[in-house]
Amino acid sequence: MADVKDLDIFLANRDDTATVVSSLILAPNTKPEEKSRKESVSEIIANILGLKTASEIVETSPMSKYGMDSLMCIELSQKIMQEYDVAVSVDDVPQMSLQDMKRIIAMKKFNVVDVYAKDNYEDYGVSKSQILKRVCDLLQPRPENSFCVKLNDTKENLSPWFFFAALGRSTYLYEDITSLLAAPAYGFQATDGDTSGSIVERANKCAKEIGNRRIVNLVGFSFGAVLAIETALQIQTEAEKINLVLIDSSHTFIPQRIKAHLKHSGHMELNVMATYVRELLLNRDFRDIFNVLSRCLNTNDRIDEMVRMARKISPDCSRINLTKSLLRFAKGLKVAIDYVPASRLTCDVTLVMQSRAQSKDYDVGEICDGRVKIVRLDAHHHNIVFGKRGRQIAKIINNIGE
Repeated sequence: MADVKDLDIFLANRDDTATVVSSLILAPNTKPEEKSRKESVSEIIANILGLKTASEIVETSPMSKYGMDSLMCIELSQKIMQEYDVAVSVDDVPQMSLQDMKRIIAMKKFNVVDVYAKDNYEDYGVSKSQILKRVCDLLQPRPENSFCVKLNDTKENLSPWFFFAALGRSTYLYEDITSLLAAPAYGFQATDGDTSGSIVERANKCAKEIGNRRIVNLVGFSFGAVLAIETALQIQTEAEKINLVLIDSSHTFIPQRIKAHLKHSGHMELNVMATYVRELLLNRDFRDIFNVLSRCLNTNDRIDEMVRMARKISPDCSRINLTKSLLRFAKGLKVAIDYVPASRLTCDVTLVMQSRAQSKDYDVGEICDGRVKIVRLDAHHHNIVFGKRGRQIAKIINNIGE
C-alpha cells in the first residue's frame, strides 16, 4: 500500500501554518453580444503577453517564465473570472502554469452538489442537523483520553455493552441505539495519538480496557465489527459468555468493498480518498467522487479538493483537521484490509444486515462455531444505525441481555 505511505509522508511534512491573503477587483461578468464563443485560457494568456499564437505557451511552464508582471496577473485573473466564472488569486498566477489553470476551470464542472437535499436525508429517520452532526464527527480531533467513553446514563446493574466505532468515526454514531439500552454502554474509538498498528494490537488495547468479566457484550458496525470480532477471539477463553452483535459488517466486508472499488481503478490512494469522502457525503456515488479526485494533478491538489468537498457540510473544516482525520481513516482501512482471523469464534453471533445485501452472512459462518442469527432490516449501510433502525437494533440488544 505504497500510495497511502506516501500520503502519510506528505501529510507529516505539510506546512499548513502560512496564510496568504490577497485581493482583486472583479471584472464585470458581462460578455459582448457579438461574441460567439469563449476565449480559451491559452488565447487569453497569449493576448495578455502579446504572443503571436497560443502555441508558443508551454503547458507546464509557470507564468513567471514569460515575464508576466503584476498588472498582467491582475488582467489574467479578471479575464478568467469574466469568461469562466472561476476565481484565481492574483498572487498565485506567477507560479501557475497553463495546465494548472485548465485544471481549475475543469473542476468547476464537477462541483459536489448538496447531497443533503430533503429527498436524500429523510430516509435516515432523524433530522438533517443530526445527520450532519454525526457525519461531521469524522472531521473532529480525537484526544487520547477519548479512547473509551461512556455512551449512556444507565446505572451499572447489568453487564455493560461495549461498542466499537466505525472507521474514523466516534461512537456518537450509536446514539439512537445506546440511548434506549437497559444496560450501560461504553464506546471505543481511535484517537489522534493512537500508535496501535494491526487489528490484533487495537483489539488487545480494547480487551485490556474491558478487563476480566464473566459476561462480555460486544457490538461493532462496519470497521467496528472487525475489531469486535478480534476482541471476542482474544477474550473468549477467559469469559464465561460472550454476546457478539455485528451490524452490517464482518471481517471480510471492508476488504471486499475495497477490492470492488479497485476493479474500477487500481490507484489505491485515490480509492482511499474517495472512500473517505464517501463517508462524509453519504448519498454521493463513489464513482462521482473518484472521478472528481482523479482530475486533480497530485496528492496536494486532491487534499485541497477534499477540503472543498468537506466544507459543503462543514464550513469550518480546516485542512489540518481533515488531514489528521484522513490519516486516521487510511491507517484503519489498511489494517482492516490486511486482517485475517487467526482462530474461530466459539460464541453465538447476531448479525444485523441490510435487507438488500446479496451475501448470506458476510462470511461470518466461516469463522464461527457457534450459532449465527441473521436479522435483516429495511436499510442500507449508511442509515442502518440511525432513527427507527437504531431503535430496532436497541430492541434486539435488549432482548439478548435479558
